Amino acid sequence: MSRLTYHQRLQQVLHGFAKDGQETIVYQELVHKICAQFLAQKTLYGQRYKCRILASVKREVRARRLRLYAYLHSPVVKFTPAGLRFYAAMGTITLYSRDDLRKKYLTIRQLEKHSSLLVSVVDGVQDAFVEFRGAAARIDNMEAVPAAVKDLCDNLERLQVLNSHLELQINYAEGKKMRLLNKLGARVAEGSRE
Repeated sequence: MSRLTYHQRLQQVLHGFAKDGQETIVYQELVHKICAQFLAQKTLYGQRYKCRILASVKREVRARRLRLYAYLHSPVVKFTPAGLRFYAAMGTITLYSRDDLRKKYLTIRQLEKHSSLLVSVVDGVQDAFVEFRGAAARIDNMEAVPAAVKDLCDNLERLQVLNSHLELQINYAEGKKMRLLNKLGARVAEGSRE
């Protein structure tokens, strides 16, 4: 496994804070979390770790994702609105609609990643249909997917209603059986007293 840079470690820590919705972070806590990553991997951080972490924070400030308030008694780092969105979405893939203009500006690698993600989603849907409806349920036309999903949900709802009716009938039969056994048991007990 390749070693992460201080900047990559900082981004991982900031991603965790953004997911938790914490917009303001004490700088020392940030340094502590980055050092904890090194210790968790049983590696040592360098002698100049504070300088490198500060350089990474300044890099994020220049990217306008963070604000550093170093003049306070205990320095504080705050997310900008764009930084909060960036770090909350870090590591995810954005799905674009068919006619989204942002797709024009994607690189070939990003387009390949986007299309492979879509293919995996479609394959998952296909597998679900095959699992629940058999091999005859294979859908080759994407326009047929919404109707097939609606049909599948309707069938599931119908089966749930039938199941509840069946449970009622079973419970009624069990109750009738218990009442008969109680009456029979009462008559047997009366006959043994005489």
